[in-house]
Amino acid sequence: MTMERNGRRFAAGLAMLVLLLGLPAALEAGSARIFPSYCGLIPVKGFDKSRPRRQTRDFTAWGDQSEVHVSNWDNQHVTFRLDKWGRPVSYHGGIVFLMYEFCGDEGTYLDRFGNGRLAPILKRLSYFDAQGNPIGDAEFDDVSRFEFEIRDREKFQETMTRIDGQDGNLDTEDEAEGNILRKVFDSRGRVIRSGPISTSDFWEYQHFGGKP
Repeated sequence: MTMERNGRRFAAGLAMLVLLLGLPAALEAGSARIFPSYCGLIPVKGFDKSRPRRQTRDFTAWGDQSEVHVSNWDNQHVTFRLDKWGRPVSYHGGIVFLMYEFCGDEGTYLDRFGNGRLAPILKRLSYFDAQGNPIGDAEFDDVSRFEFEIRDREKFQETMTRIDGQDGNLDTEDEAEGNILRKVFDSRGRVIRSGPISTSDFWEYQHFGGKP
């Protein structure tokens, strides 16, 4: 396990606490700053801006950029970065907005990493450009969207609990069991590839990983 991967998992866990559980995020200044509204900056058509649930802006240690998280009551969460003037900046390859879409009441699990509360399970992660159009990472086969399917929910809960107990720092290496399937789409909506992934890899997506 590398320090870089541990750092990504720790940061992802903090973001998950802020958005899904309403807990304060322990960041550079000690907490995430809350601002009136960032919905107007989101051009993604599939995101319902009329029903915002929570909005946070987390500042980086060096202060030049910040990351905004906006969630609504439809279990959608959009993440994007702003420069010091409040303008959206891209992550990589022109990708500006990331939208995480979670299951409703029919798809939850006991998130022990998140203080033991029921959390909706991630079903889709999509990338968008500055205009809100689907965009893929040109360096990685135009990857634009991920969709997830969990076959055995009981086994999923058991393994996620083990990972939570290690604060995300556990490689399950269980992709051969085929319990979690991931479909990868390009920016035109075509399937690039499909196959099983490990529960630990899904844990990172679930906690707002998958950033380009």
